[in-house]
Amino acid sequence: MKKTTLVLLALTLALLSTAQVDFGIPKIKQIEYQPENKLWFARYGQFQFEFEYTVENTSFGLPQVKDQKLQVEKIKKYLQMALAMKINVAIFPELSISLKEAERKNLINYLEEFSYKNDMIIIAGTFYDNLGKCKNATVLPTGTIYTYKIRPSIFESSTLGGNGMSFSDTLHLFNTKYGNFLTLVCVDLISDDANYKVRDLSNKGLLDILININFNPKSQEFMREASAIAARHPLFVSITNVINNKDAIDKFTWDKDEYGNTSIFGIVRRDFKEEIAESLPSFYCENDTNNKKPMKITHPAYKSMLGIVNPGEEALLLYDINLRVIRAPQENNAPDQGYPTIKNIQVIDLMKESNKQTNK
Repeated sequence: MKKTTLVLLALTLALLSTAQVDFGIPKIKQIEYQPENKLWFARYGQFQFEFEYTVENTSFGLPQVKDQKLQVEKIKKYLQMALAMKINVAIFPELSISLKEAERKNLINYLEEFSYKNDMIIIAGTFYDNLGKCKNATVLPTGTIYTYKIRPSIFESSTLGGNGMSFSDTLHLFNTKYGNFLTLVCVDLISDDANYKVRDLSNKGLLDILININFNPKSQEFMREASAIAARHPLFVSITNVINNKDAIDKFTWDKDEYGNTSIFGIVRRDFKEEIAESLPSFYCENDTNNKKPMKITHPAYKSMLGIVNPGEEALLLYDINLRVIRAPQENNAPDQGYPTIKNIQVIDLMKESNKQTNK
């Protein structure tokens, strides 16, 4: 009897120990959309634009878009731009669809029809459900999948019962014709638990691009994290943020509160590094004096940065990623893989583009 009790106690302790080690690590749910038809190059578009939120008269004291009618108009207008530019995956910031329930449902219906007709994937942004969970709507041509923000930020937390965002425990990995992607919402990018799953998926060759959507005043901290992930692991990392202060354009200061900085990170061969650096703001670059001919290079903290939208600009970051070769090959003779790992990087002014399309 005594021996049996000791065995049961040992088993109980072992189970508790295992549970403690795994506690907090999110589960992975896989979603497929025509992975057998995977493209060579897939076009991604990240939309950085301005909007405000309010917490007045909202459930759980959590944010909703302040001017909801204008927000819906903007999203529809930007989708028409995405269509004109042949974007395969359109990405909107955090809180983009945090609307009243009826307004949000109408918008989701529109997004589903648009996605179906145009074979486009839309990362629509987040809202809070009636349990206080933060959900991101990923709209596929086959329907909408709701993914979760795992951890609340300080702005979504509360010490009071019945207030604040609820925790979640599941991330979604999308295996699609436009690449394999996973979306982390804001602070989940710097969550040890979520970060671990992303790195693990990348190491197993299951993830092409990590998508991070934000309403974030600490953009530079997230950019350094994204750069480090892309430097160490074979994947691209995108950050899509809002702007909250149009006066911020070109007023760069290390680690100040700064929205914007929508950006893409990855690895290219050294052959392309100089032209990449020339296209970036000087703030994120320095001179490499180790070469016979000094050249402009990205700052070590941001060395994987490939493209960026200035903090105060309403703009689209556009590019094509090479789904055959996410990590730059070491050999020159690789014609069927194609060069480079990313191409056609552009920053497009949303106001100018809107006026251009209106005048057509």
